[in-house]
Amino acid sequence: MGSKLRVCTVGTASDNENFVFNILLACSPSDVKAFEDSVTAKRKNTEILKELKVCQDWLLNKNKARKLSYFGHLKRHDSLEKYILEARLEGKRRKGQPKRRWTEDIKEWLQISPTEAGREAQKREVFRPRVREATSTQTWQDEKVVVIVVVVVVVVVVVVIVVVVVVVVLIAVVVVFIVVVVVVVVVVVVVVVVVVEVVAVVVVVVLIAVVEVFIVVVVVVFLIAVVVL
Repeated sequence: MGSKLRVCTVGTASDNENFVFNILLACSPSDVKAFEDSVTAKRKNTEILKELKVCQDWLLNKNKARKLSYFGHLKRHDSLEKYILEARLEGKRRKGQPKRRWTEDIKEWLQISPTEAGREAQKREVFRPRVREATSTQTWQDEKVVVIVVVVVVVVVVVVIVVVVVVVVLIAVVVVFIVVVVVVVVVVVVVVVVVVEVVAVVVVVVLIAVVEVFIVVVVVVFLIAVVVL
């Protein structure tokens, strides 16, 4: 809404406020040129400021509320000022830049046609919630929140995956250790059993040999004794 619009009669805005809004929401020609592909491109100052991240939400919503309030005021009162709605607000654009109708802003902010917005504006109690809803929404702050939420979710998922992998690796290590211990124990038991069996066999063989030697000795002694006698 340009500073030339006499809105002091509305009771919700003043010429000085709108003049300040125009200055704060203005873009330099270099900024406009940097964010537009051609002279026919339609880029609003607020869109450029959003990409530059140099404007606060409250300022955009404040200016939006002023324009919507003035729109409702004009729609509720028949006067020559209503023709302003069909005018092209020049704003601070470089020469040759296409201008944007105010009704396009109304359609974008309220998400309804200008005709329907005009009918709702006839009743203040119907139009006021519309204005409140349109000016209470966030702009790129929601995008920041979404990005933060996505980053947090990704980090949490990565941490969970890492933890699961570490737990699986630890379980695998424990299982391998248990298997190795069992194998070692089985091998040791088998070796002990084999050694015991070998020792037992050797002892039995030695005992048999000793017994046989003893028997032979006894027989020899007996025979000698018989011969001597």
